Amino acid sequence: MVATYDIPVGTELLSTWTLDGAVLCNKFGAINEAVIRGESFRGCEPTIALGSGTYALTIQHNGQTVGAYSQYIMRDALITVSNLSFIASTAAFCDLSRPLGPSHNLRASDLGLCLVATYEAPLGTRLEFSWTLNGRELCDNAFVVEVGTLLGETLACCDPISIPLASGTYAVAIAYNGGTVESYSQYITRDSSAAAGVLEGTEPIAFVSGTVGPVARASRLGDNHDIYTMRPGGTDVRLLTVNDASASNPAWSPDGTRIAFRSDRDGDFGEIYTMRSDGTDVRQLTVNSWTDIRPDWSP
Repeated sequence: MVATYDIPVGTELLSTWTLDGAVLCNKFGAINEAVIRGESFRGCEPTIALGSGTYALTIQHNGQTVGAYSQYIMRDALITVSNLSFIASTAAFCDLSRPLGPSHNLRASDLGLCLVATYEAPLGTRLEFSWTLNGRELCDNAFVVEVGTLLGETLACCDPISIPLASGTYAVAIAYNGGTVESYSQYITRDSSAAAGVLEGTEPIAFVSGTVGPVARASRLGDNHDIYTMRPGGTDVRLLTVNDASASNPAWSPDGTRIAFRSDRDGDFGEIYTMRSDGTDVRQLTVNSWTDIRPDWSP
């Protein structure tokens, strides 16, 4: 506490520090000079954790308050992110057995990539993730840390919808309150369909896009996306989802008659639906307050 004191030498003062009403320190001592101007005469180094809040100091002499001061002070969160690496994101979520790099490429069937890292941050810390491929924006997402320390966790992943995956430099920047906490980049090779063992045939391909030529919806809301099918050669493009909500993560049933997909058409963040291969007979499978993504079929 920096202040000016003008009291008799030897006057004993009791200084009480609080944070949002909770006592931090009690200091008792005597003044050894008649006038103390702009001095940090009293200090508080509490044993409990400091945080953002209203700090207050009350100064008493013989039980009477002779001075008081309070101020709201923000405390920066101590956040560290370390041991970063990328792994593949598949229909079964993040594959920890496939660290991307020299040993493993992105496969043609992969949906994207996940970030594995160690996080140390106060509970409730909101981290923002910005993903790029060769400098081009892929994804933006945010997550709240619910545990003080996360070791080797896949807290965030990026499954781009409108930009295809390719070989190149993938990067992620992690920010808190607008400031970058950590960043990471890595060159990753993506296999072609042939290299991944996917054979070109006559069966249709399901994909997600914002607009595709003459079959795209004339009116769109926000950043919505739809599910389409097309032949392997890029012909016979058909729009399957006609809804003002977004649809993504299509997955063919083993017999090729139905497509499972994610959509927020019920007003929630995402539920799982199925439909026939022509887009009819839509059925909602999940109803809950959680976000459901990446449906897959059992053999």
